[in-house]
Amino acid sequence: MRAAALMGAGGGLRTAMPWGALAVRGRLGGGTRRLAPLVAVAGELVLDKLPQTPSRTSPPGLVARLSSGAAAGWLVAGTPGAAIGSAVAGLSAFAGERARAALGRQTGLPDPLIAVGEDVLAIGLALIAVRAARPPS
Repeated sequence: MRAAALMGAGGGLRTAMPWGALAVRGRLGGGTRRLAPLVAVAGELVLDKLPQTPSRTSPPGLVARLSSGAAAGWLVAGTPGAAIGSAVAGLSAFAGERARAALGRQTGLPDPLIAVGEDVLAIGLALIAVRAARPPS
């Protein structure tokens, strides 16, 4: 279940991150199955920094994060993992948004710089999750 929670946490910060980690670790197969998630991660890492990007807690963004956390949680821990991954993704989305805003207010650092730190955290969480996951059956 730890892997599902970590997947959800990474997915709550960056929707595509669990899938990128699974692809990097070879858990999604090869070819397009491996490349497509990596392209999605790259796109999200860029789009997240743009001022016109909607909040992660707006309905479309939140649904995407909950779904990503659920699907990745299911992949690494079965049906219970789906529930855990989705719940943690929701918590992570709100906590990440609030933490990013608070860091900006307290430090005066530009938002894109704080977002890069959040990217690193999301990548780390997702990669640790894949390592902690049970081997594919």
